[in-house]
Amino acid sequence: TTKFSKMSADSPCKASKNLIGKIVLPGPVVDRSIIDSVAGFINDVVPHGYSNILNVDSREKILWTQFETLEANEFPSNFENDESLMSGVSPILLILGYGFGVQVWYIGANGEAYEVLSWSQGVVKILKFIPSPLPELKFRQDPFAHKRPLIALCDNSGAGPQFCSVSFISLTCGDVVKTIKFKNTVVDIAVNRFAIAVVFVERIAVFDALTVEDITTITTCYPSPGIKLNPIALGTRWLAYADQKLISWNRSTGGYEGENGHSYTATVLHAAKSLSQSLRDLSGSVANSITGVHNSNSTHNISVVNDSNQMNPGIITIIDIKNKVLKENTPQGPDIIAHFSAHCEAIVALNFDQSGLMLVTADKNGHRFNVFKIHPSILGSSFAAVHHLYTLHRGDTTAKIQDIQFSSDSRWVAVSSLRGTTHIFPITPYGGPIGLRTHSTPHIVNKLSRFHRSAGLVTDGRNSPVMTESLQNSQIVLPYSNPCVSPVPHSIIVHSLCQIRSQSNKLKPDETGITACIRLSTCFSHGRVLDTAMIREMSNVTYNPKKNIADSLYVMTSNGILTQYDMYPMHSNAISKEKIFDDTMIELNIEPKTEWNLYKPPLHASTVNPPLNRGNPLLDLYIKFPVTNLPNIPEKNSLDSIDERWLSQVIYTN
Repeated sequence: TTKFSKMSADSPCKASKNLIGKIVLPGPVVDRSIIDSVAGFINDVVPHGYSNILNVDSREKILWTQFETLEANEFPSNFENDESLMSGVSPILLILGYGFGVQVWYIGANGEAYEVLSWSQGVVKILKFIPSPLPELKFRQDPFAHKRPLIALCDNSGAGPQFCSVSFISLTCGDVVKTIKFKNTVVDIAVNRFAIAVVFVERIAVFDALTVEDITTITTCYPSPGIKLNPIALGTRWLAYADQKLISWNRSTGGYEGENGHSYTATVLHAAKSLSQSLRDLSGSVANSITGVHNSNSTHNISVVNDSNQMNPGIITIIDIKNKVLKENTPQGPDIIAHFSAHCEAIVALNFDQSGLMLVTADKNGHRFNVFKIHPSILGSSFAAVHHLYTLHRGDTTAKIQDIQFSSDSRWVAVSSLRGTTHIFPITPYGGPIGLRTHSTPHIVNKLSRFHRSAGLVTDGRNSPVMTESLQNSQIVLPYSNPCVSPVPHSIIVHSLCQIRSQSNKLKPDETGITACIRLSTCFSHGRVLDTAMIREMSNVTYNPKKNIADSLYVMTSNGILTQYDMYPMHSNAISKEKIFDDTMIELNIEPKTEWNLYKPPLHASTVNPPLNRGNPLLDLYIKFPVTNLPNIPEKNSLDSIDERWLSQVIYTN
């Protein structure tokens, strides 16, 4: 191994004297304006601090921002300045890539932002934290057991072509434990607790997260015309990517069925086209029967792929990465979970929710986004079902999508465009209509209410075809039907309830040519605790925090301002209380709660380089390996309080 060399010139091999760098306190959002639209459903929220930074050195400009996903067990345990464990508020990890250097911020439950990693040498294109491998991998030898936690870094340092190598660096000792060089430029890196996916323009190389050894390579990626040259989604277990062709024998049931069923007008037009086409076919067949001529170019004989060299846009393939890592002597090629059509145009963005079962996709036009629920089958992708739950309609103007995020409970989706506008959509994890019942409580409600269950009513019946008596009897015998064989539900069109516009994100010509157009990122998380009295109250083991109905939305823009927006779903004020029911439509009020000015260029800030000192939150977040080093078991009182909160959410039925 070699020593980590990407440090400041003053201390090339020394850790920072302090555990952390700068500390930024949250401040109020002033000079904001909230403008209601004519319809009353959309708010344009413009907080202050979005004036462009003038006369700034190109090396000090923020080129890209990225929120790092933290899993449930990766919370700090030894950081004395934070109360994340006591409050139940997960910390936020934010990465800022400058024109020269990179910076990592840690925002704890108390709202204070800590600079936990920073250096100012070279242009960093990608930085990813490698999560601790899962205990399922403990039967294998970990070559980096004493080097973890690790980060994956792609920068312009070293000999050879720029951004064509990935270095794995230890945060505990500062060593470069491994470097992988490639022939092509790396465009993205995605990681989970099983695999590391290195993304190229039309290829994906997958590595074992434990040994950093090659597992498989995907070479059938469809070229993307969007900001991300090869968009992928890596969930807790599955990897989804845009494929080149729709293969009939791998095709799953369901998926995107086209625009025909999305509106009454489209349905009428489609029926008229079908009728005229049928009349033409009928007249043609009659004429051919008279003349004895047979036409072989019938429109009903179109194959999935007409030409072996022709590519189909909008195709999604999902493979099981965990299965590839855990299984030994597996056959060549990935294990396909689902293979379906998601759009008619090329896909530019996609993302999984936290469960790894829901997938949202966006095409190059950016008019609408499709939300799918994946139902796998042990028999293969051709037996799997892909339910198209929602069509999220943004608008009819073309926009380039740069970020898509689910909330932790999969009830909200935030989609950001290159114009700096973030649209917020309501959904549910199981599909169906959106109303006051589904989004007015802090927890997810059942798909069927007590009334529907006791009355034996099924809401899906309205979108299902007419069943015969035998099918109805079988449904009574088997109330929980197999989603892989049940009728595929129709998608529901959902419009955004709110728009958040960041004025700093105006289209400008790229100056560096690398990820400069990625200027906004979002994430859903708990609201930060900003009251000192509440922080002291959290030290009591009997403290039961009051949970908001919805998570807060955090928006980080390229001007260095991080803003927390609190979301308040409620029924429309135009509806009287006597007319409020479970299916009443909701509105979403957005309030800019607080903001952090994180624009601290590494060129002028104190560097916090590897090796990091003990007590740095990054070490507490990721140093959970080897498996023998298990965290301390919480006291019984804290477990009892957790059980009581969990039991309070249970609905008892007879």
